Amino acid sequence: MVDQGIGIPPDAAAQLFRAYFRHDEAKRMTGEGMGIGLYISKQFVEAHGGRIWVDSAVGQRSVFHVALPLADAAVPVPER
Repeated sequence: MVDQGIGIPPDAAAQLFRAYFRHDEAKRMTGEGMGIGLYISKQFVEAHGGRIWVDSAVGQRSVFHVALPLADAAVPVPER
C-alpha cells in the first residue's frame, strides 16, 4: 500500500508497529485513531509466517510492504 501522506521520520518508523503508537505529527493532523491498526496488522502477518515493514522519508509518501510465505504444496486444497 502506498499513501500520499507526509512521510514518516526514521525515529517514528522504528516504533510504528507498536501498540498505541501515534507520532506527534499524526496526532496534530487528525485526532482520529488509537494507534492499533498497524500493530494488529503486524500480529496477523507474523502469525502467518510473514513480515511487514515500511519504507518512508519525511516529505515523501510511505510504502507499506507485506510478505507472506506461499502455501505448502503438500497440503491439499479442498474443492469447492
